[in-house]
Amino acid sequence: ELEKKFRIKVKLSEFMNEDKFTVAANILDWVLAPEEIPGLMDGFLTNFIKKHQLNLNQTLMNYIINLLHNTQYTWHWHVGAAPWEEKVAFLLPFITSIDEKSQVVLEAVKQAPVPWSTTVADICVIGAKLNHPSAVEIKEQRSLVSVKGILKKYDCKNFLTSGPEADRLLQYILLKGKEDGYRDALEMCQIMGSKSVLEVNKLYIDHLIGIELDAQLASKKISQIMNASEEEGINVCVHVVDRAWISFQLEIGKEIEEAFSQVLSSITTSYRGRRDSGFGECLTRGEIFLNAWRLKSEFGLKTRETDWTCQAGSIKDLAHNRKLLESYISSMLTSDEEAKVKVKPRSEDVSTARDYTAELNRILRICDLTGLTQEEGVGKYILQLNKRGWHKECLEVSQILLKSPLNPTLANILYSVVYNMECGKDGGGDVGDLPDTLSTLAAHAAVYSQDSAIIDCLELLNWQNLTSKIHTESHDQRAYTAARTKTLDVFDEWKFTSSFKDKGLPLESEDLLPFACEGLKTVLPLVEDPPLPYLPRSTACSVQVCDLNTTAIEEAIEGNGLDAIKVSNDLVSVASSLVTCLQTAGHAQLAFQALLRVESSLKCILLATDPNFQAMIEGKYSQVKSSLIFQLIQQILSEPRPDSKLCLGLLNLQDYKIALSSLAKLNAGFGQNYRKISNLSALCYQYCRLLSLVKQQEQFLELYVRSSWGRKSTQLEIPFKSAYLGDHKERLETLEKFVLHPQTNVDLLLQYSRAFKIELDNCLVLYSRALIRMMEPNVDQHGDVMVSENKDIKEKLEIAWSMFSTPESLFGHLVNEAGDISPYNYEGLGFLFQRIRKIKFPGKSSPEFLDKGSKLLGFLLQYKRVSPPQPEAEVDPWLKERGTSFPRIASRRLPLYNLLTLTNKEKCKLLEKEFSLLTYRSWVLISSSLGISVDNICMYTVTNTITTIIETNKR
Repeated sequence: ELEKKFRIKVKLSEFMNEDKFTVAANILDWVLAPEEIPGLMDGFLTNFIKKHQLNLNQTLMNYIINLLHNTQYTWHWHVGAAPWEEKVAFLLPFITSIDEKSQVVLEAVKQAPVPWSTTVADICVIGAKLNHPSAVEIKEQRSLVSVKGILKKYDCKNFLTSGPEADRLLQYILLKGKEDGYRDALEMCQIMGSKSVLEVNKLYIDHLIGIELDAQLASKKISQIMNASEEEGINVCVHVVDRAWISFQLEIGKEIEEAFSQVLSSITTSYRGRRDSGFGECLTRGEIFLNAWRLKSEFGLKTRETDWTCQAGSIKDLAHNRKLLESYISSMLTSDEEAKVKVKPRSEDVSTARDYTAELNRILRICDLTGLTQEEGVGKYILQLNKRGWHKECLEVSQILLKSPLNPTLANILYSVVYNMECGKDGGGDVGDLPDTLSTLAAHAAVYSQDSAIIDCLELLNWQNLTSKIHTESHDQRAYTAARTKTLDVFDEWKFTSSFKDKGLPLESEDLLPFACEGLKTVLPLVEDPPLPYLPRSTACSVQVCDLNTTAIEEAIEGNGLDAIKVSNDLVSVASSLVTCLQTAGHAQLAFQALLRVESSLKCILLATDPNFQAMIEGKYSQVKSSLIFQLIQQILSEPRPDSKLCLGLLNLQDYKIALSSLAKLNAGFGQNYRKISNLSALCYQYCRLLSLVKQQEQFLELYVRSSWGRKSTQLEIPFKSAYLGDHKERLETLEKFVLHPQTNVDLLLQYSRAFKIELDNCLVLYSRALIRMMEPNVDQHGDVMVSENKDIKEKLEIAWSMFSTPESLFGHLVNEAGDISPYNYEGLGFLFQRIRKIKFPGKSSPEFLDKGSKLLGFLLQYKRVSPPQPEAEVDPWLKERGTSFPRIASRRLPLYNLLTLTNKEKCKLLEKEFSLLTYRSWVLISSSLGISVDNICMYTVTNTITTIIETNKR
């Protein structure tokens, strides 16, 4: 029956086997097509199992489980669907017991290859729907599909691990898969729950640092974790810091330590602002470990954090750090000295300078790493250099302290450096920006010094500033350029009052600096140690003061006092030499400053000398000071923008009688230089006002006014000498020249009139007259009149006329001007006639010529002259009355004023050539206004016409 119906060939011996379960299993094994199983079960096998009293559910369950066990780890090694999947799917509906069915489904999904096929997924759905406790396990198997896929990817069979084995499994996945391995491990832990995400992240970061040595990727991952969860990010950072500490202390390897240092640097830099509770301690520990490792790797200096023997001190111990720094500096300088012994000495060794710079940077680096201030490290370095006599190196190192807060100890070190450099300079060669550097160092030393050293530092600063200015004004181009660049200030460029600066000849620093150095040594002897708390170093502050009640000097103190006379003579000698050289070169200001340097110390030292000696020294000093003051004032007043405040200050240093006498000499020496005279007069006015010298104040004010107008006239190229030295008449003549200048305006003329007390109307008359004459048009080369609107001139005239004191004075001026201007200036006359009509005041009587002249002017503006000017009637009177050349425009225009004032006979004589057949009709129309009869006009017309015909016939 099996063979015929189901094509299953089974031997009789096998079929007759007493173990009917084996027979049933063999029959199912012989099924070739899984889809035949339902027919087999319904047609034969179900009855066969029941016939032999076997449990159908148990039989099928045992068969399926044995089938699955024969293909163990199918999920790991098999590719694609397993051969038993279809068979199990067709047998599963015949298992009616929920217990057996759930057990079969659970075992099937455990052994199914991953990824699951559709058949296995359907089997899982059936099992998940069963009302049995195993349904939960079946669902878990569905979630483990991705885990099995990951393990299969990395050839791992066992995934049910925990503890160290689980860590090793994850480390293996990370090692094999790297970035993909990290994602796979993270997915496994999220599904299985054996490890938290935080633990996986820690393992991955340890892998990146310790195995991959990829610090950049590790830092990036930490940043991602911190952005996702700040709590987990802090936990990871704490873990990294702890691992780094262990690596640094055990010295497990340079590459690993380097990777940990880079990650620590990223953490401390990125999250430096998060100093909250918990994380702040982590960041602090990370910075400490990082600094300790850098100290060891860069300089070979070990601390407890980087020494596996734990014998060194901690980097948190500042006392230990100071010892490390001192030992390093000592060994460094010792090696430099040994190198100098082996190498031949050279004037300037570039390689030595480079080594020195590198060593200095190392010292500063050690200070940063150990928590010491850079000033402390530089101070220790400077002190060692100064003790070895390396003053140039001291200076270069000292520049680092320029922008740093100091303490009295460092300030005393700077004091020694500046003093040694000042007294060690020979004045020759280029010094560059050395003077400015020394000035800054001296200023820093004065600010941060102890109380008893303030006077010493200020004295040193005064003398150093003097030498710096000598360098600036010397032939040293580098020093000059450096000083000009560093002293450039926005305030100096844009302020309204300028500060005076010397502009003498270049100085010879080789000749001047020895005197300055000698003065410094005289006033301030070099003492390397800091001053006593109660006694400065300065000689000027060490003068012995005796009790006036004491009648005799005790022998015990005799000879202990300062030799004030010798010191005074030395200072006077230094001052004389300095002032003479500077004054000769034209640097009066610098010489005056040098004199003040000596004076400040000399006054104190002279207290210990006798009165006669004091009087002698003070007399010499006063003479030199007086000559310097007025030489300096003369230079200041020669500037385009003089420093008046400085001049006033200098004048107040002298007696006012001597000062005024010297200023008068300066005025006489300036000649006709109006700019210098105006500067001088302004200064003298302020000086007299300050001293309440009223009479002199008014005189200098008048001088200032005259010199100021002299400067203005010079700019306009107008002669002013006669007005400057003359009286009212000469100044009025100069005003006429101002009026004729094209660049003048009414405001300027009014200022001039007020300055020299000229009546306002007189000034306006001159200005108005000049403008009216400017309205006369010119004649071009073809003889045509070039008429313009004169808009600007008319506006200026209206402004000037509005300023007249009274309408009557304006009316009188315009009437007079109508008869005074050129009779050919029709434009000016027309504008005058219009303005005369507009003037209104009580008792006004219009001129007789106004109406008649207006009518004639309207005719003449349209008329063009046909006859040349007559010598007797026009040219000769013009030259006689006006004294100027006869105008060209007279050839095209008739004189209007003559037509108004001449008699009829004279008018006919003037116009007889104008009457012709072409023009007589126009003349007839205005004959009544002109005062000539029509008969006369016709007679002259006929006469002129006949004469013309006769002349034409003769030709």
